[in-house]
Amino acid sequence: MVELLVVDNGSTDGTRAVVESADLSPIEVRYLFVGKPGKSRALNRGLAETTGEIVVFTDDDVRMHPLWLVKICQPIVHGQAECTTGHIKLAPHLSRPWMTNLHRSYLADTSDRNFSDVQEMVGANMAFLRKVLEKVTGFDSELGPGALGFAEDTFFSKQLLQAGFLLLGVADAQVEHHPDPCRLTRQSFLARARVQGFCHAYISHHWEHAEISRPLLRSLKVRLRLAFYRIQRRHLWPFDEGMADWEMRSVERLYYLDAIRKLSGSRRFYGRHALVKNS
Repeated sequence: MVELLVVDNGSTDGTRAVVESADLSPIEVRYLFVGKPGKSRALNRGLAETTGEIVVFTDDDVRMHPLWLVKICQPIVHGQAECTTGHIKLAPHLSRPWMTNLHRSYLADTSDRNFSDVQEMVGANMAFLRKVLEKVTGFDSELGPGALGFAEDTFFSKQLLQAGFLLLGVADAQVEHHPDPCRLTRQSFLARARVQGFCHAYISHHWEHAEISRPLLRSLKVRLRLAFYRIQRRHLWPFDEGMADWEMRSVERLYYLDAIRKLSGSRRFYGRHALVKNS
């Protein structure tokens, strides 16, 4: 039996009407509303409501290849892995000549991924056996859109691997990503780099128990270097959209160090590499 759950995380458009009018017989279609912001909360609600042996995830801004569902589930059905993640390709009309692998990764494009050695899943195209929830109970509500911003799928993947589950990349399980074009602006990439730093710091402090010496001094050095390079190199980026790799990486590093400094000495939410949050 196949069921389709659409989890609406507080939208104000016509999502409910569209879902409730859909007829995909014999597939059961169910609408769930989660008003409190947070993608992880929505994902966890979906997990609580599902009944299937295999749980498959995608997002509201992707288009699937006709054989996508078969391909993403196949390795799990055949006992080759407990978890799978597929290929996400940025929609052609959003691709730009200036895009590097870093830009594409910020837009969830996995074109540069080595599918023979995958270390994390991407929420827009992933699946796992329901039994993994016996060890890794769900997504951390501190992460993801509506909370810190991103990395709910990254952290969940880290925990699955720590629990000993096998993750397999499936290159021919393909979806096409259609993010809002506003995500190509400089401001959007800048905001993403900042949030990426925050999320990395959260995982680093609470789960990896990282100890970063002199984070304030390190942060100051990065800040000064970033300011100098912006004066020296800013004119070298001739495009109206996007931003240079060096600037994205520097901003991400700066906000990571700033967050680590603020988190230093605070209570950790997890034991080191634990699968369940501290009560």
